[in-house]
Amino acid sequence: MKAGAPRTRRAWPLTVGGVLVAVAAGIALVFSVARTNPADLASTAAADAARWPGVHYQGTVGANDGGEIRVDLTVSPDGAAGTLSRYGGQATAEVMADADGALIRGNREWWLYHHPTRADDLAGVWVAEPATETGEIDRALGMTGEALAAFVRGEEPGQWQALEQQLVEGRSGIVLSDGTRRVVVGGDEAHPLIALDLVAGSSTPPVPVTSATEEQLAAVTGAAARVRQEAAPKTLDQILQERPNVGIQLQPDAPCTAETCNVTITVTNSGTAPARGRLEVTADGNVVATHPLDVPPGQVATFNASAPNPQFSQPGANGRILWETRAVDD
Repeated sequence: MKAGAPRTRRAWPLTVGGVLVAVAAGIALVFSVARTNPADLASTAAADAARWPGVHYQGTVGANDGGEIRVDLTVSPDGAAGTLSRYGGQATAEVMADADGALIRGNREWWLYHHPTRADDLAGVWVAEPATETGEIDRALGMTGEALAAFVRGEEPGQWQALEQQLVEGRSGIVLSDGTRRVVVGGDEAHPLIALDLVAGSSTPPVPVTSATEEQLAAVTGAAARVRQEAAPKTLDQILQERPNVGIQLQPDAPCTAETCNVTITVTNSGTAPARGRLEVTADGNVVATHPLDVPPGQVATFNASAPNPQFSQPGANGRILWETRAVDD
């Protein structure tokens, strides 16, 4: 070949070779997964998980009402404890469980999702039997040991299929599916359990799982029982059925001969829920005062308001004002 002549022909063998290598790697991957019985992979992972002293779940699940929930949960034979969060961490909740059921304590933003009108009452309070709040993780709350192993094995082991290989937090895994849920087992020879779907038909990646550490297990032991003893939490249904019962009394100056007349308002809440909102006071139909209202059950609050005496310039200056007030639920 003459010097300077184009060498376009040499590029083709290299390009074809690169394609062949890529195709060969893909075929090798398929054969690697296909050579192992998926049901055997699930059984191996289940046997490994059954020996764990507890399980740590940390990942994202799809919320039943849309969006996603971030889960960080440790489960042991004694119970469960962890956190849930939504909306980039603005809505957060602590969650616990034991043989007596589940408990949750969320911030105001958490409760706005399902119970916006009672979010202020529920915020920062331990709540028992929180049905609407733990549906996405109910299965996980008691899933450790043999319960976890049974879930991984599946009811019909022969239905498992190997779908693909996937990295889970830097670990190579094989994704298995029974048609409704996925389990991810390690790609190494031991094939340990590394992730799974907590709910069927999940739209989010399988949740990573690991054997719980001693420190994580210690945080779970007796946690729910202590909350029940110290906080005596009511159930969610009980709290939602509670209502305030507000009584209002007005005591104006009598008689009012000054340029300004005053009134004292006493608000009594004889109900079972806090009375929250605002208190509006009117004099002869004009709003003269607005007060924030937050009266706990069984408590009394006192407020004051004033208005010009409409008869001050008249002889006797005996102010006659029609005072009215109302509690407004914001």
